[in-house]
Amino acid sequence: TLSTEEKIFSMLATGQCKSELLSDASNSECWPQGECKIKTTAQAMLALKGTMSLNKTATWLAGKKLTPLGLNWLLQIDTTGVAQCSISSGTSTITVSIDENKQLSSNNYGTCFELYTGNYWLKVKDVCFDKELSISCDNDFKTNLLYQDAASSTTYLLNELNSAAAEGTTKETASSYCLKQGTSCDYEGTLWAALALENAGYNYKSYIPYLVAKQSLNEQYLPESFLYALLGGSYQDSLLAKQQQNKWWLASSDKFYGTALALYPFQ
Repeated sequence: TLSTEEKIFSMLATGQCKSELLSDASNSECWPQGECKIKTTAQAMLALKGTMSLNKTATWLAGKKLTPLGLNWLLQIDTTGVAQCSISSGTSTITVSIDENKQLSSNNYGTCFELYTGNYWLKVKDVCFDKELSISCDNDFKTNLLYQDAASSTTYLLNELNSAAAEGTTKETASSYCLKQGTSCDYEGTLWAALALENAGYNYKSYIPYLVAKQSLNEQYLPESFLYALLGGSYQDSLLAKQQQNKWWLASSDKFYGTALALYPFQ
């Protein structure tokens, strides 16, 4: 008589209910039967890790990928002095000048770019998401990508700086996904999916920019717990700061679920 969710958490807690949980699957790949959901499927994947092959479930989740709306991608180029740089998207190439104040300018930004506020970054347009960008400058230089929620001024670093000597080349790719329920991004489902995929050894990193940038809009899901498990670092402090009365955490309006979720990445 247990629900699918109860079977999942029983499996996580005790290692039992595997056959009952599998009987709730649709086509042995997603949960619950007849109405597969991102969150429930990811939780089942987490519970079943190490007991069977999860390739079918990982493939099902990958099939729910969607490029999220409302993310700005910014290309940063830092040179040791005044420089001319070329940026190729595979189908077209533009030339950008960088002055002594690190500001960028060009006569033509092509179809991939536009100059971002302050003239220090190039904004990557949607049409060039997932395209490999090749950057070369006539002076020593470094490049990296940053991203932000379009409604926020907070900017996040995607990766470490890539560096090259004059006339060398660096490569950057603006790429991020969420997982969709229906036709829209499912933030909570994507949190659970990223956690389950990371635990089972599958690729999860393309979901990180979406999860980080949209964190402030989804505080009810206690995203700090997931992000601490996935990224570590300052998210530990952020998670601990959410503890209430030095006793419990709240997630989805439930202090028992929230406290268990908060403690999960500390195990």
